[in-house]
Amino acid sequence: MILTPQEFSKAFDEIKQTSLTHSTCKMIIFVSSLNVDAICASKILSSLLKKNLIVFQLLPVVGYNDLKSKYEKIDDSISTIILIGCGSMVDLESFLEIDVSDHVDTDPYNAPVTPDSSSNDQQQQQTFKLTRKIYVIDGHRPWNLDNLFGSHMITCFDDGSSAVELKNEEQAYCALVAIDSDAEDEDDDDDDEEEEEQEELADTDADEDFEESIKTSRKRRLGSPSSGKKQRKSIIKQHEKTLEDYYNQGTSLTISAALQMYTLLSTIGETNVESLWFSIVGTTSLYAAHPEIYDELLPLLKEEVNRIQSTDNLTNSTTTAFDASRGNRADDHSLRMDTDFGLFLLRHWNLYSSFFYSNYVNAKLQLYTNDGKKKLKTLFARMGISLASANQNWHYLDIDLRKKLESVFKKNLSKFGLTDVFREGFSRSFGFHGSISASDFVEAVTALLEHDDPTGTLLQSKESPSTPADDAEDENGEKDIGKLIKKREAHYNNNLSLRKVSKFSKRK
Repeated sequence: MILTPQEFSKAFDEIKQTSLTHSTCKMIIFVSSLNVDAICASKILSSLLKKNLIVFQLLPVVGYNDLKSKYEKIDDSISTIILIGCGSMVDLESFLEIDVSDHVDTDPYNAPVTPDSSSNDQQQQQTFKLTRKIYVIDGHRPWNLDNLFGSHMITCFDDGSSAVELKNEEQAYCALVAIDSDAEDEDDDDDDEEEEEQEELADTDADEDFEESIKTSRKRRLGSPSSGKKQRKSIIKQHEKTLEDYYNQGTSLTISAALQMYTLLSTIGETNVESLWFSIVGTTSLYAAHPEIYDELLPLLKEEVNRIQSTDNLTNSTTTAFDASRGNRADDHSLRMDTDFGLFLLRHWNLYSSFFYSNYVNAKLQLYTNDGKKKLKTLFARMGISLASANQNWHYLDIDLRKKLESVFKKNLSKFGLTDVFREGFSRSFGFHGSISASDFVEAVTALLEHDDPTGTLLQSKESPSTPADDAEDENGEKDIGKLIKKREAHYNNNLSLRKVSKFSKRK
């Protein structure tokens, strides 16, 4: 099943109805542990669930094999499963080996009874009710059509485009499913007819030619080849070609998972600055690999920032003129649109290091060579910035230089081919602790996720006990790749701690 943004609130009402309990956990959330966008989406969702007193368990996964192994271990009482940042491109029922019949509610008092309009006698038929639902929140494409149109258990959150763009694919998929079901019925009829033939042949006289009777009966059953079968084959090939072209168009990303979760909050009227900030961070994390998606979603985020800020100004109408002129306040957690420099942690480091460790600048100036390093020094000289000032911490940099830095960059960087250093972005204030841009926040969270932790302190937990280095070696003393991969995945899962993200935001 596919859900448009207008239907998100209905899905959340269903989730609350099936997951709200005061005794046991009935909800599992699987989140991609190396996806900043998915982590931000899970942070928004977890805050919403806590506000509604819904008990849940958050499980980070590194890949689909990790997802499958953890799914097999969950309890049968789990009624709601949410996949964030994964699950859209695979047939979940087949991959997770789900038997839908195992999750059918057999209680006659819970199963709804609806009339079947397709039957001529208008007899009442009982429709089944599932005890488990799987919800997919993932921006990766293409969708696996089995999840959209072939499953009663799986519900997919979409941005609204697939419901319109996949009309032809939906018709081809449904037609192939109908043809397969008809073929199965024909096979069953053929089996019945073969059994009748055997019975007829057994009753024939011994004088009758046995082979001739078999030929006669088969001709009577099959008849001559008809044009209907050829036409059906051509229709099947046409539908298969439609689906093949859809799956062969390549993988892409169309929407931010964090922004989808913020859309859910908008439909139920639960938006706030905190959730908008995490949706901005999640969308900003897509810029490196999918800049076109960021540019497409940027106007929506800017409009929402203006709306949220105007609402907060109305609620904080008690602010005095003295407070407004003080600059930063201890309780100032506002969002604002700001020019974002494509330089690594510029506002938390120094100019030289930010240029030197920026992937974009490194590739353009070839800083891995001596000539590239000379070009960087020449660039600072052209901008009139001494190396002493360039190596000075941003907070202690000359105020006049900071104010005119944007104009200086625009005047000189294009001469060195650095044309994409500037982009529109967002930043957030954290009272007297200062402010941080969304791109810097993404870099900080990414560093936490990719932390190698050579001491092994992060692995000292009940789920992932500390593993000595010798455990990754086989009997011949050689490195076991499988064990090394599992050890690395354990690092990733332990690095994913939403408490670290929240603590980081509070410190800043």
